[in-house]
Order: sequence, then C-alpha cells, then structure tokens
Amino acid sequence: MLIAIFAVVTIHCDIWKIGSEGLVIDALARFSVITFFLIFGYYSFYTDDSKALTSYKRKLNISIKILLIAAVLYLVYMAFTQLPTLLSELNLNALFNLIIFNVTPFGLHHLWFLLVLIYCFIIYYVLIKLQVKPNTLYKFIPILIIFSLVIGEFLTLFIGEFFGYKSVELSFLTLKYYRNFLVMGLPFFTLGYLIHDKKDILTEKISNSFLIAFGIFGLLLTILEVIVVGKLDVYIGTIIFSVCIFIWCVKKSRYT
Repeated sequence: MLIAIFAVVTIHCDIWKIGSEGLVIDALARFSVITFFLIFGYYSFYTDDSKALTSYKRKLNISIKILLIAAVLYLVYMAFTQLPTLLSELNLNALFNLIIFNVTPFGLHHLWFLLVLIYCFIIYYVLIKLQVKPNTLYKFIPILIIFSLVIGEFLTLFIGEFFGYKSVELSFLTLKYYRNFLVMGLPFFTLGYLIHDKKDILTEKISNSFLIAFGIFGLLLTILEVIVVGKLDVYIGTIIFSVCIFIWCVKKSRYT
C-alpha cells in the first residue's frame, strides 16, 4: 500500500518530462492506480446484503465529502488566482464531460479517481438494492479492459503513427474515453471484488512462483510498451503486474 501511495505521487510529479527514463518510471508507477481500484473492490465484497448497503453508503458519504471539500478549496483558490480560466470552464460541455466521462474541471483533474470510485459505489449500491448480485458484472471485466486497451494503447499506436501525433499528445486527446468509471474504474473494481469472492480458489490453485514470474513478465512488458508506444495511462504489462502482485499479497496476508 505504501509503495502504491508513493507511486501515485510519482505520477503527479510529471516525471515523464525528463526523458525516456522518466517515461519508464511513470509507466511502472501506474500499477498504483489499478491496484487501488483492486483494493477498493476487494474490500467491497460482502455476503450479507444489508452489510453491503451500509458499507457502500458510508463509503459514498466519505468519498463525496472529500470531493466536495477539495472542490470548494480549489474553486476559492482559482477565484483569486485564475478567475478567467475558472469562468471559461463553467459551461454545459464541462458538465457533460464531468457526468459522462468523469473529467473533473477547475484544476481538479487529479481527483478523477475519487469521482470514478463514487460511481462504482453507486453502481454496486443500486445493484444490491435491486437484488442483483454484483457477480453478474464478472463477464464484463475482460470486455471493458480490452476496450480500455484498444482506446488507450492501440489507438495511440496506430492512429498516432498515421496522423503523426506524438504519444503524449494523443494520450491526452483520448484520455477521457478510457479514464472513466465504465472503462477504467468498474472493471478493476469488479476484478478486486471477484478476487475476494474467489479468494480460496485463487490462493490454492495459483502458486507464488507463477505470480512472481508473471509479475516480472508484466514489468518487462510495460517497459517494452513504453519503448514502442510511449506515454499511456494503461499498459497491458501494468495490468498483468498489478493483478499478480495483488493476488500474491492476498495469499501472504493474514487479515483477508
């Protein structure tokens, strides 16, 4: 957890700007985003629906309060320092992007994760209320992850080459289409939920050596992807590494 926190800080330091070494560090640090979704999903698993509803409601209240406090602080700061920018972002397009794509305006861009997390809690809360088991979402995990990779990586590779965009430029252009609750948040949140649901099977059937080997493979693949594609938010290798290291931690923990 502590390593993942430092990795998030590294991402927001824009270390990719220092060159190829920075791009690799930035890419490797992105395991943290996936890992945090896995963690929240993992600890959102309940066999008792009433406990699940109580927990989701509590987590929703906490997340919304944090988001609102941060939003107010940023708005006050921008009102005094960047009023023209603030006023320019008060429009229907910004509202649409906020609701549909979870693009947070007014300098709140780094809080997209919190907004996506709120959407995940709402979806799970509604499912339980409708007496629909969240495991019905399992079949959508590979579809949504593939969609995320198609937009986030393959689009960057092929369209970027065709139209002459640099990977950094194109990653910012396509960002909202894959860094949102549906494509980024829900599949990894649900994957964490699934790992808890199938914990006994996974920890028994998958060996530590397999997880370590595939985790290392994921790291090496991430570096290769950086060399071939460039800067992205999601890499195939990062997904492999994050899932392997997470399951390995579940196997090693006594509190799960």
